[in-house]
This record gives sequence, C-alpha cells and structure tokens, in this order.
Amino acid sequence: MARNIAKRFATMKLLYWKPIITGSGVKYEAPVEFKGFYIGNAAFGDGGISEMVASRFDKRDNLVLFYLCEPEVDGYVSWKNTLAELTEEGLLDVSPSELKDTHLIKSVTVLTMLGSKSTTLENSAYIVSVV
Repeated sequence: MARNIAKRFATMKLLYWKPIITGSGVKYEAPVEFKGFYIGNAAFGDGGISEMVASRFDKRDNLVLFYLCEPEVDGYVSWKNTLAELTEEGLLDVSPSELKDTHLIKSVTVLTMLGSKSTTLENSAYIVSVV
C-alpha cells in the first residue's frame, strides 16, 4: 500500500455530520471528530485534480481535507466547533444547519494515493467543497 501523504496535512480536529436521506427530508447522524484540514478559499484549476490546488483561479471554493473519514454530499463539516463544546452546551442533537460555523458539503473529490492497487479508506484523501 502506498503511503497516504494526506496524513501529514491532517493536523486539525474537525467535526462531520453524515446525512441520512429519509422520505421526509434529510436527518444527520451524531457528529464525529476526525483529522483533516481546512484548506481555505482555493480551487483545483481548469484541468481538474491533475493540477495543483491554488488560490489564483477565478472560481474558488472553501475546500476541506478529510483523512480516514469518508464524507458525503449534503453532509456538514465544521473546523471551528469541537465535540467537547457541543456536548457541554447540549447541542449534540441539534441539526448542523442550525449551528453556527457549520458548512454544507456540495461536492466530494476522492484522491487515491499513487502506487495503490485499489481504493480504500486508508490510501485515500477526500477534498470537499463547502458552502
């Protein structure tokens, strides 16, 4: 298995709310803490993921790196809230859309590390674009 270089960049603890699609709308699982990194206002460039992530392009999004956590579109992420704070304030059962400093995931890009024979959670990095 190839080394996952995302591990070196995943220096922040972030929160992720996985969406659960129901017949009456979207609910969310309890938040989970994971290692990742808020990349910031950047873009992949015109050629997709084969180009470098940069902030020089016209269309930029807030990008977030997920390491050892597989995100889904319509989930939520926060790089400002902590699980301890939400527990202390009794906000674990509150929808992430109602919380301050949470961001809706609008797209997910999966990057498999070079030299990998198959795509697994351990040899992948996920970069999400958030609103």
